[in-house]
Amino acid sequence: MSKIPVTPMEKMPYILTSFLILTSITLCANAQLVKKTYIIQMDKSAMPNTFSNHLDWYSSKVQSVVSNSLESEMDYEERIIYTYQTAFHGLAAKLSQEETEKLEAEDGVLAIFPDTMYELHTTRSPTFLGLENLHRSTNNIWSKKNIIMEK
Repeated sequence: MSKIPVTPMEKMPYILTSFLILTSITLCANAQLVKKTYIIQMDKSAMPNTFSNHLDWYSSKVQSVVSNSLESEMDYEERIIYTYQTAFHGLAAKLSQEETEKLEAEDGVLAIFPDTMYELHTTRSPTFLGLENLHRSTNNIWSKKNIIMEK
């Protein structure tokens, strides 16, 4: 029996299918590693006495849910962006979806909210702040009657 030679065009569907499968696997794996900013509300009274302050407690909570990868071990303290201590007790932290789900099950965690980026709308701010009159008066400084011409 003689083999029929296979042309590159006949191999194309197999190559494309393999490429699509590998790409989807890679994207799924990366989606689990993507870190987003979350606001975590904590129960202030739930802090164990073994911690001297809330930041140590928050760091411990974040460290307990951070995945065991080398990258995660190196940066768990850098994950905490801000701590809230006045009217709201908690922290803002960069976490993956999986880490957020683990943290939500921890004692002392009241709620987790994804941080939302708002776009600033300033088209009406000068009017709202009463600055339109100021703008007009600065334009009047340069009116013809206020300019002295040298001869």
